[in-house]
Amino acid sequence: MKFLKKLFIICLVIILYSGNISAQTCDCTIVPYKPAACYKICTSKIVNTADTLEMRIILGLSSDVTKRVDSLRSAFANHLDSMPSLKRYKEFLTKEEYQQLNTSLNTLNNAQAKYFAVPLEDRKKVITNFDKIINDK
Repeated sequence: MKFLKKLFIICLVIILYSGNISAQTCDCTIVPYKPAACYKICTSKIVNTADTLEMRIILGLSSDVTKRVDSLRSAFANHLDSMPSLKRYKEFLTKEEYQQLNTSLNTLNNAQAKYFAVPLEDRKKVITNFDKIINDK
């Protein structure tokens, strides 16, 4: 009987913690993201931190979608860390806009995933230099 109790407790612990994925356990540099729960964590991190130029050039989003995502982020600037998935964006974007965003995130390649895994401060240097080259500044 004691064996069954211990087995039950072990199974319960495994069940409780198996779905609890944190950003630290996700490798956001390799797509497809594994385990599957990492998709929400990694893509949310991308959308919540991507610069407007990154959204346009790297993600290939239209300027309309980029503006809507950026304005939503501005409106929820203090709550971005509490947005664990794209659910918030889905609520505010039109069906077509969300589909464009979701398609873009679903077709990321490993180079793009690695780029977005770089800290934002380092990416800003690349973005600034790229913007200067494009706009001949």
